[in-house]
Amino acid sequence: MDNIWKSIIRAVFVLVALCPVAMVIYFALFRTLTKDYLLLVLGSELAVLLFIFGVIVLYALATDQIKIDKLINEPSGDASISRFQLLIFTFTIALSFVYLVIIGPGKFPDVPNQVLILLGISASTYGVGKGLQVVNGMTSGTAQQPAAGATDTPVPEAKPEPDPATTK
Repeated sequence: MDNIWKSIIRAVFVLVALCPVAMVIYFALFRTLTKDYLLLVLGSELAVLLFIFGVIVLYALATDQIKIDKLINEPSGDASISRFQLLIFTFTIALSFVYLVIIGPGKFPDVPNQVLILLGISASTYGVGKGLQVVNGMTSGTAQQPAAGATDTPVPEAKPEPDPATTK
């Protein structure tokens, strides 16, 4: 069953990839290929591709291939306020811009500096929190062990030089 889904997904990607080629050929043969038509084709192609990616991710979430149950948890299992803040700010701002594009004139709105500052503060809070975890882990003696296969290579011991007086 899994191979069937992979085949379907591959076929959809091939169709989506061939769609702009077919559209350009159609407009080149039967209509005037203008910049507006080309932008329409490319915009439509991008929208369809993003929609398909979204459907694939939602399918993977529904079938537990992608697990989000620990999205805002630390490795210890405790909730992370900095991760939650970054997640909420990012989704709020992204959905706000999607809303502005839908109700607006169809172009991406200007991004105010205050929005960038808020996202920067949120990301910095998360980064500082991770940095403090690393520092606390090092000082408490619970630093993370290196990954498997990432062992240090042993340094070969130096062999003593033979004494010229004893070897002849």
